[in-house]
Amino acid sequence: MNFKLKVKNIRYKIFTNFFALIMSIIVILDVFFIYKLSDITENNAHIYSYEITKQLGRNIEDYVNHMKKVSWVLSQDESIQNILRKKIDTPFVAKNISLEQFKINANMANDIESIMIFGENGTTLVDDSLYKVKDYVNIKEMDWYVNAMNNLGKLVLKNGYFQ
Repeated sequence: MNFKLKVKNIRYKIFTNFFALIMSIIVILDVFFIYKLSDITENNAHIYSYEITKQLGRNIEDYVNHMKKVSWVLSQDESIQNILRKKIDTPFVAKNISLEQFKINANMANDIESIMIFGENGTTLVDDSLYKVKDYVNIKEMDWYVNAMNNLGKLVLKNGYFQ
């Protein structure tokens, strides 16, 4: 009887030690793989963030170049220049066919909602009569307008304006 009890105790000890060894190996491997996985994930996140930032920079650069071209083409339009040079008694808003046509041709990416030109003489040219400046907005006090007037024809980049 004593022998059977010893055999059971030996089996139990072997099983317990083997189980403990297996569990220890599993825990060590888990810690190792979790560390490796988190390291790989962090590296990939840095790489992807860098690529997204680089692409965003290229997109902004392309957009700025596009808007420079838009501004230049509009500044060469004689009908727009004549309207903006004309002396007027009261400010007015007028739909301009050149702006509407230009918006259709230049807006291949559908990123231009409307084009408005504000003249120092109080004239506002719009590409679509649906877009109007709200009555309570004084364009001449807006940050982007003041900067544009102070830079005398040089490109001024500002955040988009929503009213």
